[in-house]
Amino acid sequence: MVETAISSDFIANPDYTFAGVKGESMSPAVKNGWSIDIARARPEDIKTGDIIIFRKKLLICHRLLFKARLFGRYYIIQKGDNAKTGSVITPEDIIGKVSAVFDENGRRVDESIWRITHIGTRNAFFYRVYLFACVFKRFVLGPRLNRFTCLVDRFLWQARRQA
Repeated sequence: MVETAISSDFIANPDYTFAGVKGESMSPAVKNGWSIDIARARPEDIKTGDIIIFRKKLLICHRLLFKARLFGRYYIIQKGDNAKTGSVITPEDIIGKVSAVFDENGRRVDESIWRITHIGTRNAFFYRVYLFACVFKRFVLGPRLNRFTCLVDRFLWQARRQA
């Protein structure tokens, strides 16, 4: 999966709220070589459509597609706008959200280009099913990759692309 990584400046200095973007997974909303202003945010402060910064092996910049509370805990589905699949993360992974985007010349990019506020009812249903399947897999089947996980990922994300 292609991911949009955040430059090491942000990692080295936690007070630094401006970071360069490397990768194409958020294109065309946030392109390779552009910069973002990052607002520190608690999981309660983020909403559907926000571009979030979270930690996996790298710091990654992707869009929050769905947030739900299951079994007393929040789970978040994230996906790059240009990526084929998304994944589930937990609030502990979130660093902040994008508050502004700047092109390679340092000009502020109009919010209408990168901000999304509504994902649609059909999408919300798809994300609920996917989230439930991922949580079921994590708690019932364990963390290993197995046939169930592969089947769910392939079926649900392919169905979503065709919709």
